[in-house]
Amino acid sequence: MSETPPTSDEQRPTRPPPWKRAKVWLIGLIAATITGTLSGVLGDVLTSAGQSLRRIVVGDNREAVIKNRNGPILGVHIEQGDGDGCNASGWIYPEPPSAPIMNTPPGTGPRRDGKAWDEDPPAFGAAPAGPVTLYITARARDERAILIHDIRFRVVERRPPIRGTHISLAGDCGDSPLYHVGRVNFDAKPPYWVPVGNFMERFRRDELKFPYTATASDPATLLIDVNPGRCHCAWRVELRWTDGSESGTTVIDDNGKPFDVTDSSHLPVFTWLEGKRVPDDRG
Repeated sequence: MSETPPTSDEQRPTRPPPWKRAKVWLIGLIAATITGTLSGVLGDVLTSAGQSLRRIVVGDNREAVIKNRNGPILGVHIEQGDGDGCNASGWIYPEPPSAPIMNTPPGTGPRRDGKAWDEDPPAFGAAPAGPVTLYITARARDERAILIHDIRFRVVERRPPIRGTHISLAGDCGDSPLYHVGRVNFDAKPPYWVPVGNFMERFRRDELKFPYTATASDPATLLIDVNPGRCHCAWRVELRWTDGSESGTTVIDDNGKPFDVTDSSHLPVFTWLEGKRVPDDRG
């Protein structure tokens, strides 16, 4: 696959994914407004200097909505691990497949803070299996159009990938709206866009191409495949917009902390069916 450097007019979005209901990784977000413009579409260092307007911590459904005083209302969620639109929940655990805990049925075995290994994977040292799929739906409060300029990925830490066991708990597929999709890779500094190829080809889609306008009745949705490459990466997202005379950037992260994703290539993949661990045919 060839690498192509990002440009400011290289992508595009549309409607929210209400049909997607699964174990979604997103826990919470910080919304920050930054007036003025920032240089570059993708970078390796987060450079934001703005006032945090609202922090939203979402409960068990692990989805979030960001509402600023100005700018778009954002609906965000992240789908983990090789689901290709089918609500997968994938984690990389730092244990070999032979480890007792990796042979313990979900909901059972040792607990940390009252939760089993599948109920709170980070407590057991796991990280989301890359690539992950990022959904961002932007809409206005009324029919006055808001301009969505671009989205930027900021890798704030790089570590060696976790080597262990990939557990994938897949969900169901469903009907979908038209998605505008892109793919980004963290394998080099700065992160770079790659060709869409056959990603999400089973669904209605076209290629992301900025800028977009969003209104209350016609939202803009970004669907982006986030590939960590050969790293265990911590990352944030910035979405740049103009609302009338005001321009700003909304910073999207995990309740004030970076998102987390690790390379899942060349690892054994398993899932659980009827209480038994079996190889996942996508592995």
